[in-house]
Amino acid sequence: AFTLSLQIGLALYLTSPPAVSSVGASWPNSLALPLASVTALAALATRRPGAWTWGGPLAGAAALVALTTLTSLSGSPERRIGFSHLVLVGAYYLVLLAAANTVHDSADLELVLRGLLVSLLVQSLLYFVQSLVGATFTPAGDWIEPTDSLGRYGGTVGARPAMFSSFLLPPLLVAVTQLLTGSEPGLWLRCGLPAAAGAAALILTFTRASWIAFALGLFYLLAAGRRRKLLAPRRVRALVGLLLLLTLALSPRILMRVAEDHGAAFDERWALIQMAARVIQANPLTGVGAGAYPFVFRDYLTPELADKWLYVVHNVYVLRAAETGLPGLAAWLLFLTAAFRAASPERMTNPLAVRLALGWRAGLVALGWEMLWDVSLGPAAN
Repeated sequence: AFTLSLQIGLALYLTSPPAVSSVGASWPNSLALPLASVTALAALATRRPGAWTWGGPLAGAAALVALTTLTSLSGSPERRIGFSHLVLVGAYYLVLLAAANTVHDSADLELVLRGLLVSLLVQSLLYFVQSLVGATFTPAGDWIEPTDSLGRYGGTVGARPAMFSSFLLPPLLVAVTQLLTGSEPGLWLRCGLPAAAGAAALILTFTRASWIAFALGLFYLLAAGRRRKLLAPRRVRALVGLLLLLTLALSPRILMRVAEDHGAAFDERWALIQMAARVIQANPLTGVGAGAYPFVFRDYLTPELADKWLYVVHNVYVLRAAETGLPGLAAWLLFLTAAFRAASPERMTNPLAVRLALGWRAGLVALGWEMLWDVSLGPAAN
């Protein structure tokens, strides 16, 4: 149920969401719980008896994220939305608690791996179907046709291709890690099929940041795996060959994306960062309030910036600093650092745990890059 809920871009709305702003929103804009947090709560309620953990260093970092979010509400013009963001922090922490307190042994780890591989394969197949029918269909019954010539979709984890590709990256890199380091029989069918499908779906999102994110995650995986002597050279060569074949097969549409004006896209995002920088300079300690940025940032613009494309800044780190101040950004970076350290392969004694840790670190590297280029990875990816 939890694996299925991760793939469904629905939330349990406790209050009615307002109309979508013309400048976007830093989700949530109303009191809502991602579906995965509901199934995480069910997992906790039915867990086997055993030792309880609050998440170690991750718990402390999560508490600082919550505290800086709460502090930002002191001067916020949108406290109701800010409170919704605080509740979301708690919903994500609930998912962390469920993982930390229900995965105890090798059989549990194996189940986690299967769930991730199933998610990767199912979402990739759904994306292929959407590419064939020419529209994103959501679990809520929406039918969204693409607005560009390339055809880009969202699977069932979101309405935008960036949400889909962000969701895909961690399980894809976990699957690749298993291929390059595992030794159990049937590995190529069990992990190779989801990995090949995931790589093809990732290419078909035509999301530039995600392509680079996958390359960065793969680079980390190869470097870290080589240093720890976990890689099988033959499989690395086979993986490179597979990626080259996929790239060649899809090269006509890839070249269409490569031929676009990347400079103009960068200039747009840089202007958004300059707008956010003015907000941060004016509110360095507590920010303008969690979720309040879309409602107030125009008050800080120079005439030159006011003539640019106006939208929520496409950078999670900069948005976090603008909404919750520099302490809020520091808390977020501390949480990501704590997550990276918690996934240290050297701390693991179980061979599968070592491989999962390595793959998950690669996924975190990829998502860290993604957060430089998008306002929100979406609840499913987060």
